[in-house]
Amino acid sequence: MSERNKRNYDEEFKRQAVRLYFEQGKSYRVLRAELGVPEATLAGWVNSGKYHQGQSGKAIDTETLAELKKLRAELLDIREERDILKKALAIFSQKKKS
Repeated sequence: MSERNKRNYDEEFKRQAVRLYFEQGKSYRVLRAELGVPEATLAGWVNSGKYHQGQSGKAIDTETLAELKKLRAELLDIREERDILKKALAIFSQKKKS
């Protein structure tokens, strides 16, 4: 059985990756491409709360982190709904012109 290639990332690298996720709104897919880190690894860092820092440099508490996750999920849903409505509007606009 072959041994998996396991990379070790330093704490600062993990904090920077989490910062990019939250502050710049980059997705796991984008960060995977930019940093070469598997999406599951990035998600683990984000969900652990260990590498979160607010603007003051202090760690973000779990309550704030939970609210942030909830708001990000809600924002994703709203963006998907918006995109669906845009597509529907384009379809109905084409039918009127015919």
